[in-house]
Amino acid sequence: MTDYQRELMHALQANSFALVELQLYLDTHPDDVVATRDFAAYGQRQRLLRRAYEQEFGPLQHYGESTVTAIDRWVFDPWPWEI
Repeated sequence: MTDYQRELMHALQANSFALVELQLYLDTHPDDVVATRDFAAYGQRQRLLRRAYEQEFGPLQHYGESTVTAIDRWVFDPWPWEI
């Protein structure tokens, strides 16, 4: 695993954590405009990070959501939990 791959995976995990926390917060504070804006920003960042990771290292999930066309990389590359 390269340093860049590790950095991208760490960024994805940290961003995903922030999204979960914001979603939980918004469940009880749906009128919080700042949190809603932050949630949208983190969501956009997650899509960009996922696209960058998948284009470089292959799909993170194999549920038809991947932007990668070389699906066979899923079989040969390390699985996301092996990183």
